[in-house]
Amino acid sequence: ELTESEFVLTKEVKATSPSKILPKPRKDDVAQALTFSELKYYFECPYLFKLRFLYGFDTPISRALGYGKSLHDALAEIHAESLKGRIPTKADVPRLVEDHLHLPFANRPVEDNLKRAAHKALTGYLQSHGPNLSKLEHVEKMIELKLAEGIVVSGRIDLIRKTDTNEIVIVDFKSDERAQAEDLSQKQLHIYAVGYEQLSGKRADLIEVHNLDKGGAKREVVDESLMKATLTGVVEAGRKLRENKLPRLQTWCDKCAS
Repeated sequence: ELTESEFVLTKEVKATSPSKILPKPRKDDVAQALTFSELKYYFECPYLFKLRFLYGFDTPISRALGYGKSLHDALAEIHAESLKGRIPTKADVPRLVEDHLHLPFANRPVEDNLKRAAHKALTGYLQSHGPNLSKLEHVEKMIELKLAEGIVVSGRIDLIRKTDTNEIVIVDFKSDERAQAEDLSQKQLHIYAVGYEQLSGKRADLIEVHNLDKGGAKREVVDESLMKATLTGVVEAGRKLRENKLPRLQTWCDKCAS
C-alpha cells in the first residue's frame, strides 16, 4: 500500500551535506584596549611585543630599576603642589628624594649614585623650569583615545601647561633609565595630543620631551601629518594583534641582541 504512493521511495537517497557557513563574530568591532607602553614594544618590533605580552618573557632586572619612576613620582608631587599655588624650591629636593626614591634591586654603591643623580635632576629642573610652574593646566592626566575598528588607547600625560602666549604644551619626562627612541617619543606625544583634544575639545600646539638626567628639552610644533600617520599605524597595529601577525624584523638590531 505504501509503495503505491508516488511519494514513497524504495531506495534511500544518498544524503548531501550543505556547505558550511563561514563563522563570523556577532559584532565586527570588538573593543581592543591597548596602552602606549604596550604599543611602544610593538612599534620597536612586533615579535618583541609577542615575547613580552603573549609569551610572558621579560628583560633581566636592572639594579637601577625604579629610578625613572621615582623621578616621575617626585615631579608629579612638584607639579601637584604648584597647581595648588605652592611652588616647591631647591630646599624641598632632599625631602622629595627621600619620599619617592625606591630602588628595590640596587646595592649600596648604585643607590648612592642614583640618589645623587636624583638630587641633581630635580634641582636642575626646578632651577630651569621654576618660572613655568605657575602656568600648569593638568598633571598626570589620564586619556583614553577611541579609534577605528574598536581600538582604544589609554595613557597618562605627565604634564600639560600653557606658554606666555597661551599655547598648550604637552610635556613628557624621560630619564636615561627610561629612555626610548626619538621617533617613539614623537608618536607617543602625538597620540596624547589627539587624546587631549578628544577629552577637552582643545587642540595642543606644542610637544616637549625633557631629559631629566642630561637636561634640555626637545620641543616641536604638533605635526598634523605625523599625527594622522601615527593613528593609522595604531589601528594597523591593533589589526595585526587580532590576526596574530607579529613577525620578527627583517634585520638584526640592538633589541634582538638584548
